[in-house]
Amino acid sequence: MIWHSELWIRVRAALLAPSAEAAAVTDIDAGLRLPLRALLPKVLELQAHVNKWLEEAGCAQRLSVEAGRLHTGSSYSTLAASVTVGANTGGKDKPPLVAIFCHQSADYICMALSVLAAGAAFLPLDPAWPDPRVALVLQLARPCLLLTTPAHRHLLPAAVPASCSVHVVTPAAPVH
Repeated sequence: MIWHSELWIRVRAALLAPSAEAAAVTDIDAGLRLPLRALLPKVLELQAHVNKWLEEAGCAQRLSVEAGRLHTGSSYSTLAASVTVGANTGGKDKPPLVAIFCHQSADYICMALSVLAAGAAFLPLDPAWPDPRVALVLQLARPCLLLTTPAHRHLLPAAVPASCSVHVVTPAAPVH
């Protein structure tokens, strides 16, 4: 079965809408207020990495939006029509699962949106959880990838399943 994220299509359309100019995200931990549109380049950059990592992990699920067919103000129907979904080479009956180990932040938003853009599902993991809980959730859910930031890498439990490829993501650049 082929999976794609209708949520991502709608989010991208919203990000490209003229009304998105005034939207902002406040990263309380970092003390930053970021224009929502400023996150889009980071999301798209990270989506490319997630696609590559999914392919390397053998659970590729491609969702691509043809470059050049999207522009500011594109309608939802225009965006939906430009989406092409490739074959799921993993042969699974569900989308790949990607764990995100990060506090609520702009980085978390970028990671979650990039996973959706890649056609995968995400599993939020809170770094405040005790190690045994994180380890158990990873063991039961069996995600193929785990995304985290340099600030959270050291908080990961030692018992990350071998089948789960861990990737440390460069934080979103601060925008003032």
